[in-house]
Amino acid sequence: MRADRINSVGELSAAVVHEVRNPLALIKGAVEILEDEISPTSPRREFADIIKVEVDRLDALVGEFLRFARPSKPAVAPASLNEIVQAVCTLITQRAETQQVSDETEVVPDLTLVPVDAEQIKQLLLNLAINAIQAMPQGKLLILRTRLATERAIVEVEDTGGGVEPGLQARIFDPFFTTKEKGTGLGLSISYKIALEHGGSLSVVDGKQGALFRLSLPLKV
Repeated sequence: MRADRINSVGELSAAVVHEVRNPLALIKGAVEILEDEISPTSPRREFADIIKVEVDRLDALVGEFLRFARPSKPAVAPASLNEIVQAVCTLITQRAETQQVSDETEVVPDLTLVPVDAEQIKQLLLNLAINAIQAMPQGKLLILRTRLATERAIVEVEDTGGGVEPGLQARIFDPFFTTKEKGTGLGLSISYKIALEHGGSLSVVDGKQGALFRLSLPLKV
């Protein structure tokens, strides 16, 4: 049911993107033409700059809808999940340090290569890791681990931020659902869709002190 809901919202998002992006381009072009007639010292130039900044912000938001609506098909090739996990840890280091969050890895040595689109899986795990950091106050811990199950490779992202309320777990991957004051609510939906495109699954359960997101991937295509 969730997969059907995500696909339906994806089709709607694609239509919205088309209808919104063209007017945005026209608005920005018109403002740039008007700027030529505005003196560099005129207070009106500030308003023109504001319009351009907001148009760019909306265009970025629309672009996120497009990535959700029409994600590229996975370019599958044998890849090391351990290396992907290490790359994600490197990418989140600065953000984690800013919030005094420590990150650790628990990886299976010599984990077999898994047929995935490495960049898409990196994006998925990065979404999970950033969400986890945002959910934790200072001084907490983020753990990324890999392990093997029967014919499956597992990657887990676990935090110590208190967990997801039971009533929200069933909705957490739904498009546009978010508990943040600022956010589109698409990050986890995109991650869920990437997992499905790989023939895998993405779920959330209660960890020891917080939420535990579990990505399961087949060892063979």
